[in-house]
Amino acid sequence: MLKYNLVSTHQAKMKYPIFLKTSPEGEDLFKGKSQEKIAGIIEEVIENQSFENHVIGLEGQWGSGKSNTIDILKRKFDTKEKPYHFFTYDTWGHQEDLTRRSFLEEILHELLSKKLLVNVDKKWENLEAQLLAKKSTKHTSKFPQIKRFWVLFTTSFLLFTILSTVIDDLVQASYISSSSFWIFLLKYLPPAIFLFFAFRDFWIEFRQMKPEDVGFDKNYDLSGWEKIGFLTFWFSGKDVTSREVENIIEEEPSVKKFKEYFQQIVGDLDTSKISGLVLIFDNMDRLSSFEKVMSLWSSIHTFFAECKYSKVWVLIPYDRTHLANFFDRQSPEKGRLIAHEFISKTFSTSFRISPPVISDWKGFFREKMSIAFGKDFFKNKKVVDEAYFIETIFDYSYPKSVNPRQIISYINSIVGLYKQWNNSIPIRYLALFTIKKHKILDSPIETISNRSYLGNLSGLFLEDNKLEQYMSALVFNVNLEKANEVLLKPEIEQIMVNANLDGLTEIKKHPQFLSYFDMVIKERVNSDSIILENISNVLVSCKDILNTSVYHNYWRRINNELDIKITNRKQYHEEFSNIHKLSLTESKFPNGKPKTILKQLIESCKKSVYQDDSKKVTSDYYTFLSSIQEFLQNEKIEIGITEIVPYCTADGNNYVKIIEEARENIAEYKILVTEKDICNYLIENDYGLTEVEKDSSQRYLLEIILEVNKASKLSMFKKHIETELDKVTYDQSEALGNLIIANRILMSDDKKPLKKKLSFETARGHFINEEPDEEAEYFYDLIATLIAYQTNKKYEGEEFIEILQKEREIDLIRLSSIIEYYISYGDLLKMCIHGDDYYELIADVAKHITNKSYGTSRLLASWVFKNWDDIQSTIFDGEFENFMRRFDRWEKHFSDDINVDNVVDSVDLALFTEIDIKEQQQYKSLKFVCDLTVKRFENFSTTEWASIFDKKNKEEKFFKHLYVKGKISNRILKSSDFNTAYENHMYKIISGEVENYDSSFWKELVIKERLNVNSLKRIFNVILDKLLHFDHSIKIKELLFFKEGLLNYCSNFWKYSSEVQRQILIPLLKNKKGFENFIIGNEDKIIRVFKASDEYIHDIKEAMKENLDTDIEAHNNSAKYIINNTKIGNLIKSDKKKESNEDDNEK
Repeated sequence: MLKYNLVSTHQAKMKYPIFLKTSPEGEDLFKGKSQEKIAGIIEEVIENQSFENHVIGLEGQWGSGKSNTIDILKRKFDTKEKPYHFFTYDTWGHQEDLTRRSFLEEILHELLSKKLLVNVDKKWENLEAQLLAKKSTKHTSKFPQIKRFWVLFTTSFLLFTILSTVIDDLVQASYISSSSFWIFLLKYLPPAIFLFFAFRDFWIEFRQMKPEDVGFDKNYDLSGWEKIGFLTFWFSGKDVTSREVENIIEEEPSVKKFKEYFQQIVGDLDTSKISGLVLIFDNMDRLSSFEKVMSLWSSIHTFFAECKYSKVWVLIPYDRTHLANFFDRQSPEKGRLIAHEFISKTFSTSFRISPPVISDWKGFFREKMSIAFGKDFFKNKKVVDEAYFIETIFDYSYPKSVNPRQIISYINSIVGLYKQWNNSIPIRYLALFTIKKHKILDSPIETISNRSYLGNLSGLFLEDNKLEQYMSALVFNVNLEKANEVLLKPEIEQIMVNANLDGLTEIKKHPQFLSYFDMVIKERVNSDSIILENISNVLVSCKDILNTSVYHNYWRRINNELDIKITNRKQYHEEFSNIHKLSLTESKFPNGKPKTILKQLIESCKKSVYQDDSKKVTSDYYTFLSSIQEFLQNEKIEIGITEIVPYCTADGNNYVKIIEEARENIAEYKILVTEKDICNYLIENDYGLTEVEKDSSQRYLLEIILEVNKASKLSMFKKHIETELDKVTYDQSEALGNLIIANRILMSDDKKPLKKKLSFETARGHFINEEPDEEAEYFYDLIATLIAYQTNKKYEGEEFIEILQKEREIDLIRLSSIIEYYISYGDLLKMCIHGDDYYELIADVAKHITNKSYGTSRLLASWVFKNWDDIQSTIFDGEFENFMRRFDRWEKHFSDDINVDNVVDSVDLALFTEIDIKEQQQYKSLKFVCDLTVKRFENFSTTEWASIFDKKNKEEKFFKHLYVKGKISNRILKSSDFNTAYENHMYKIISGEVENYDSSFWKELVIKERLNVNSLKRIFNVILDKLLHFDHSIKIKELLFFKEGLLNYCSNFWKYSSEVQRQILIPLLKNKKGFENFIIGNEDKIIRVFKASDEYIHDIKEAMKENLDTDIEAHNNSAKYIINNTKIGNLIKSDKKKESNEDDNEK
């Protein structure tokens, strides 16, 4: 809590608060008494004449106490018997008359008035009069101003007079003929030209003349005759308007004259009354320009620093910082250096008045508060709390430096406001307003609302809810009850009138804003004084501070009013404006009232754009609808444009304008056109062959019309085109070209090729006689037409054949893109394969269409399957996979003509070679044939299988191809029909009925156990029986063919071991090929047979010995293995021993 000093009894009797004195009091109220000390030093310097240079500087910030120090100094001299007289020359007050003359006038007047000069006689009176009299020289020049049209009028009349005289003289002298037209023109044309421009300038002056131009009030109704009168004032005796320039030169006392005058003044000082003069040049650092500072400084230096006056001292108070700014504003550092040089050269010494320290100024502040408000005022505790705010506000507002002048000014402002409001507003708010009013008054509504003016004081008023009310009362000078209303209501209304959303940003921060906002909304939403759209914009800007339900209630009010205005076609019914958009985005239920509003708006707009009385809309209607749809989509509002638009029609011209923009989306807008209207439009407008941009490419308008009107058959237009195609002749190039293109575009993609096209004779005639080139739009249509006719009507013109043989280069892509309108893809392939001549261009087109689709293509799938090899070898050699991929697109037509029963006859055998290629399953055509053929085999009977095995026909090849690719399942191979057929076929092989058989195929079936195992056991037991009982010797080839079956499935192979040894094994052992392919690798099975019977052991031994004697290592190894594991080894050893004994006996 702050404690304030007591005041005197005299002060207690005063009516508080009182204003503080603003002039220096000549008393040092600060504890350090620094001003008192400096004044004492200066007093000593002056009395002792311490310096030859009598100019002393007094440095200090504005308000630091320089003037007070001078007053203290003056008070010290005033106590002396013969004081120094202090003369203050206010340079700031004299800056408009900052001359030597004005200084002399001031000091002379003061000394005379205070009778401080001796010898007061006519001399001083004359000198004063002489100084007060201004000597000047005045030069005035006048320049008349004449209207330009008067110069032109005069020139015209003079020129006419001169030309008339000269020409008449020449005619009379017979130099020229008077009847010549050029003489007439020369005489009258130049004056007429000047006269024309004179009247033109006169008319411009007449139109632009305003009442204030001729001395009347601007609201005066100036008549035409009055204007003419002022424009022709020469005829009414008025003066000519002129411009006057005046130059005045005043005389100034020279340096020499000034010194003489001042020396006389100093010499006549009354030394009986004063010791001398102390001249004070005050406020020099407040001058407005560098030139004035330099002029004054130069005079002081010249007259007082360089000249010595024993009785005169000069004191110059200044602020070094402000003074430095004058010398160099671009570089403060440079300015300080220059200022320092001037100070050091001018002053003999300089004293610095320091600002009070914190403890000092607070004491000073409290002392002044006690004087202003009195000690009794602060006995109240609440008032003491206010005093804390007053001091803190001041402290925060001047954080760097404080001077007495600031304190006194601050307290006096508070006193003034306190007296005005008679204690109705707490002092803290008065103090705050005093400090911050310069910020508040610039934009009171904004700054009060957002409290931006508080700055570092915001913490003092953080939870103060009455701050805005008090500040409003102070700013608008109204009582507290009306303060918020005066601040807010008019401003809110004005914001709504002008839609000033920037101003709203700040005012809505006011704590009472919502109350007055609600008041204005309720009063104004149904009135016409404020635009409804502005209210909606303001409402949206307040969304962040409004309760959600309150916000939506406001929008219900706005929507209801908007609905009324649109229904009555009073307002907002002609365009989709911002208020409609806000109604949709901000309402809680956009599908409710906002949707209804939108429907009414569309209906209203539709009527406003009707074309004449036809009730057909124009293209403006679409533009309107598209803007709505774009907004709904962007804002993700779930209202489809189709839900809210009514059906309407447009004529052909407007409909085309609309579809150029809307394209296929036109159906959403329910804008229709009669077929008659659109057909008439196309017939009358070049068949719709105007190019328009779509998806970054150029398209014909007719194409777009067909795309967006798929349901429309355009029958009338098509019939017209067909009729014209029959009538057009080969020499009508433009018409022929347009008809060809329009005819092609009219043909829907799924119905290609064209049923109606240009006749062969017309196409041929045009190509021969008109010689169209590639630049013609229809050129490629013509080439395609002639190619199509090649199937039945050959055209072998030289230039055409050159194109087909690619001797003349054309754009393959362009031709390929349209050729299927004239000949199908399938017929194009047929032409390449079955045509009388092969043309490279046609083959290239077929390849290109294969690789790149241009819409629907027609092809007979069964023909492709039948001619598979020809297609591959003739057209797609090396590129056949491209065709196979394209052909797969006809998958749903594969089965049109091919089924299980005819698949073999309907498919080219070459196709099955494609099944052998890698990843064949990627091609649907191959899979189709494969699956169909397999399905056929799944249902085969024994007879059918036998037919395949015995005849080796196309079907057998199909079967083996499928088997190799693993497409023949075990279900087929192990079926009884297949195994029975296999058995019979094996018997035929044994019997010799089948000679050329695929041994590797049949052997693989056995090796891989693809057949029924039980059947194989039975079959090979029978086969063995047949082999053993043949009436002819068994062939090694047959034995090797049946090897796997005999060794793996024939149980009788060991049962009838003796016969097997005799008829099978012994022949095989004796045959090199038989041993190698039957015995080797099957030694263990052979050993088993040998062990089963010894009947033919000696024959076997002899056969084995032959294989021991061979040089084939495999044979030797195999024979040794068998011999060592059977009795044959013992027999051979016995034979060798016997042979050895016989040899011994012989020896």
